[in-house]
Amino acid sequence: MTTRRALFAVPLTAATSLVLFALASRSPFDLLARYLGDCYLTISMADK
Repeated sequence: MTTRRALFAVPLTAATSLVLFALASRSPFDLLARYLGDCYLTISMADK
């Protein structure tokens, strides 16, 4: 019973991940820019 559930959970998790990544890539919003702010692509002199 546990093996059957595990064998079912692996492809289900992979399919769910693929669908979520596909939806995120099609999103018109840049979530990384919203989370980190406008300067997330620039590097300061201290970081170089």
